[in-house]
Amino acid sequence: MFGPHLLNPIDFASEQKIDINNDWVLGILICVLLILAWVRINHGKRFRQIINAFQSNLYVGHIIKENDSLMRGVSVALNAIFILISSLFIFQLCSFYGLSLDNEGFALFIHPYLQIAFIILLVYSFKLGFLKIIGFIFNAKQILAEYIFNVFLMNKMLGIGLIPVVLCVAFMRFSEGILLY
Repeated sequence: MFGPHLLNPIDFASEQKIDINNDWVLGILICVLLILAWVRINHGKRFRQIINAFQSNLYVGHIIKENDSLMRGVSVALNAIFILISSLFIFQLCSFYGLSLDNEGFALFIHPYLQIAFIILLVYSFKLGFLKIIGFIFNAKQILAEYIFNVFLMNKMLGIGLIPVVLCVAFMRFSEGILLY
């Protein structure tokens, strides 16, 4: 009878119980795991090359010189994983620390997760365009191509590395504070 009350035993003031419905997170995680499985099954060799490039700089030059069109497909898929997972991680951080994710203004009907994903996509698109322009102006296309590859390589590995963290935060409520901290 008295179980679901919202009273705080210290000052007997009413507390609001925050109940956030994050069922949609499972759909994002399934989509990410399907993309990762597609890359691993259909492009296993190229996926291993990217993992090796993360571990050794010798593979970076080889991948850049090779300029394989199939590698671009793998790269786009892994960048999509980065955008989906990093925006979900930022959304979980904002929710955990109580930062306001209320929709106001022009984005009234867009979910905050989609807003975060759009911002990440926009930032990296502008960064890529700006770096290409700088490479053209200063005639340093090869150096900036390697820099851009390394930046996006770190993003790809960060996206893959955050999958277990996001998964645990979404479904293990007792340890989310430790994982997010």
